[in-house]
Amino acid sequence: MSEFRYLPLRPGTNVPWLSGWPKLATSDPAILDAWQSEFPGCNWGLLTGNGVGVLDLDTKSDREGYGGFASMITLEDLIGVDLSNLPMVETYTGAHFYFRYHGHLPTRVPWVPHLDVKADPVSSGGQGHQVALPGTVRDGEWGERTYTLVRGSLDAIPYAPESLITSIRSWRVSGAGGGSFGGGSAVDLPATDYLRQHGFRLGQRDNGFNTLAWKLTRAHYPHMDLVRQIAYEVWEHTDNPDNDPLPWSKVQYQIDRAEREIGPNAQAQLAWAKRGNTP
Repeated sequence: MSEFRYLPLRPGTNVPWLSGWPKLATSDPAILDAWQSEFPGCNWGLLTGNGVGVLDLDTKSDREGYGGFASMITLEDLIGVDLSNLPMVETYTGAHFYFRYHGHLPTRVPWVPHLDVKADPVSSGGQGHQVALPGTVRDGEWGERTYTLVRGSLDAIPYAPESLITSIRSWRVSGAGGGSFGGGSAVDLPATDYLRQHGFRLGQRDNGFNTLAWKLTRAHYPHMDLVRQIAYEVWEHTDNPDNDPLPWSKVQYQIDRAEREIGPNAQAQLAWAKRGNTP
């Protein structure tokens, strides 16, 4: 990570210690050693941009739902990508997913519901962005938590799929807390028992199964046979006309991806990120 640019953060926070930090962040070992002595106990941040970006996922603004985890699954379905190879860092109430890219990639804060993109400044001379690195210790509303790398390596950050980069450059959702994105529409799921008897209507079907796969995997993992059984019952009662069919194999694909993406890592992440968030 020698080409990365670092900056000190105030102890117990993800707040930069230095004013003018976007210009002061550095990879110079001598300066970093001096900062280590000058700012004892500091956390460390990484300046994004110059080919390194971060998907910043949050759950705290969606306490009754699943925040950016649901948006990640929807995003992967809409643009047909698998982001399970991106290094993942547990944060105070969410996760960071690191990726590389070519050219200029504008920061999107906000981007889609509960999911921001931190990369290059939007315009020349604009404000940069930073993310707190693994090892950061934050103390806040839900006690002390440590940012932890749970998947991959920051020494081997992969390039993002081009479809993700294109979507970041072209999609923008107004407002930080909700709405649809990428041409898709958010689905408020009916009760699962209702769906098992009535299924989805045609206009809800594709996004509905995507969201249902996430919800069932989160609720029942590792009992994936039960997830598939419930989803199959819903599929049997779902609108499925001959001129616009939804094969069971596509639902299975969504479940398999949910298991891979929000199975062990994301299940543990949700339990960790949401602990103590309710009275």
